[in-house]
Amino acid sequence: MVSRFIAVDQKGRVVVSYATRVRTQLVTRDRPSVDLRILRFSEDGKLDLSPSLPTHLEYWNGICLSDSGQIIAKTNDSLQLYQEDIGAWKVLAKCTSQCSVQQSVTRRTLAIRNEYHGPLLVIRLSPVLRLQQCDKVPKSSEDSIQYSPQAITDEFAYYSGSGGLEQFTYRWPFCDYEHRVELPLRPGGYWDLLNDHFFVFYPYAPREDEQTVKVVSPDGRVVFQSVNGKHEYALGIGNSTRSSEQGSRIAVNIVTLRGGNRSLDISSHATARRVAVYDIELRKEVASIPVSWKSHEFGFDLSPDGGRLAILENGILQVIDLDGKHIGSGMDSKLPAEKPK
Repeated sequence: MVSRFIAVDQKGRVVVSYATRVRTQLVTRDRPSVDLRILRFSEDGKLDLSPSLPTHLEYWNGICLSDSGQIIAKTNDSLQLYQEDIGAWKVLAKCTSQCSVQQSVTRRTLAIRNEYHGPLLVIRLSPVLRLQQCDKVPKSSEDSIQYSPQAITDEFAYYSGSGGLEQFTYRWPFCDYEHRVELPLRPGGYWDLLNDHFFVFYPYAPREDEQTVKVVSPDGRVVFQSVNGKHEYALGIGNSTRSSEQGSRIAVNIVTLRGGNRSLDISSHATARRVAVYDIELRKEVASIPVSWKSHEFGFDLSPDGGRLAILENGILQVIDLDGKHIGSGMDSKLPAEKPK
């Protein structure tokens, strides 16, 4: 997540989460001192839902949404689904503070791994809730890749790495690593997955000739390449791409880096940051929202239809409608100091 703390659902509602200290008296594991608070804002900016969960960790929490807008929280060593109709939480699976959680862009599938060499648990959220455990024991370090996918879709897991001097990218059906297929992709940097047909490539290190975002097909063909300003670079670390459900639009964290000198081994430093939204089908940038590069708390998400961008920056929530009417205005509000329960 997935360690996300902001998400936009298919109705344009924005969900944010944060940990807050609520108890100063005797604390136990069953009654920890911290709550994970979750706020959902309606399409017109009104607070319409505010569930919470006790947690013994101030960090390592996160939220995501199902394809129907159900809230899923990672907290207190578990992954839990909020049942809005009865106002109760349902535990989906064990998920310790260090567990890895991935979600498909369609939001219909989750993959969880609690231990480094532990089995993968696949959770189908739609059309019906279903759990699938991949319980085969790895026979070798190469075989253990099946339990460490770097990205998933609703049907496949993906992994890109290197062996010796060779790079490789594998795709395989969940729990069926023996039928993996090697794709002719060599990312050469960070990468993300839009669907089974398109990947997003980012360079590892800023270079004038490799600073752009590239969308690439499985056969290595570049179908889109961004046009960035001078000294601008995309930060693609750790599944940071936010995508519409069909992968037709993506939101990317773009920073301006200055002052570096590669020959003298002097690191550059950030002087500006913005969230850029690219339309892959139209092959152009459709929005650019400036944000502070000094933000202590910063996150963003794109709605499933690609029409709404939400940005949370140091407690300020801004929502931008992208399709022509009032780009840059939208909803702009500070999260309440006293959060309703």
